Amino acid sequence: MITKEQYIESLVKEIEIIKHLAGKIDASKLDYRPTEKQRTTLELLQYLGQFAHTGISAYIAGSQEKYIELAANASSVTFENFISKMDEQAKFVREAVGALSEEDMKRESTIWGNTSTLAMQLMGVLKNAVAYKMQLFLYIKACGNSAINTSNLWAGKDPQPKE
Repeated sequence: MITKEQYIESLVKEIEIIKHLAGKIDASKLDYRPTEKQRTTLELLQYLGQFAHTGISAYIAGSQEKYIELAANASSVTFENFISKMDEQAKFVREAVGALSEEDMKRESTIWGNTSTLAMQLMGVLKNAVAYKMQLFLYIKACGNSAINTSNLWAGKDPQPKE
């Protein structure tokens, strides 16, 4: 079992890695989508630019309506303001999750027909961070950036030059 503080730091680390990856995006490729039914790179950034705030708020409220309401703001995320939106989310994670008591974490939360403890629901936000971080990495690679590798994806650092 991880502590609330470990959860916060894990999610904030994922946010930092996503910001690092965003710096590897070729702005001329924001309309890239792997297939017709998938998000464009910009749409993926718009999701990532609000996912933590939206998910955490909805789980705390136990309300998919809250999720829908907040997700409607995704278009306010642009390529230009993405980093600041991610910084806002990191701050939100620290404040919102940090304010939760142990009793809060144990209470049941139901959203999208799934009932679990709030702690377990919040793990879904962390899982989304990892999953969509990977998707962003793959989009960047597919758009021709062959310089990035697993150190960018998992550590948020550029690869070390080979000696």
